[in-house]
Amino acid sequence: MRQRCALIRTLMFEREIVLLDEPLSALDAITRKSLQTLLLTLQNDFHKTVLMITHDIDEALFLADTIIVLTQPPMNIRETITLSSKKPRDLNSGKYIALKKKILLELEEEMKS
Repeated sequence: MRQRCALIRTLMFEREIVLLDEPLSALDAITRKSLQTLLLTLQNDFHKTVLMITHDIDEALFLADTIIVLTQPPMNIRETITLSSKKPRDLNSGKYIALKKKILLELEEEMKS
């Protein structure tokens, strides 16, 4: 409940851009899914640009309009993926499974370099 209140408070501030650093990382799967849906709703209702840092590829595919894959420090952009389909997205569709594989491949290549 505390995480949900903190998320709502953050999105209600009069800011054009909101930065969220791993906001759902410490949650169980059910609460995480619930807050992902809440985040989509609040993002829609308050018309905010949200810059969210996450290590969870499924979460990024579910929530993002654009995914940026960064390199190891010093940080550079390795890949930019624009998602144009409507939210909420079905992460079990072939399209998103292929995107997840693409991102994982980029990350594996980055680890080798």
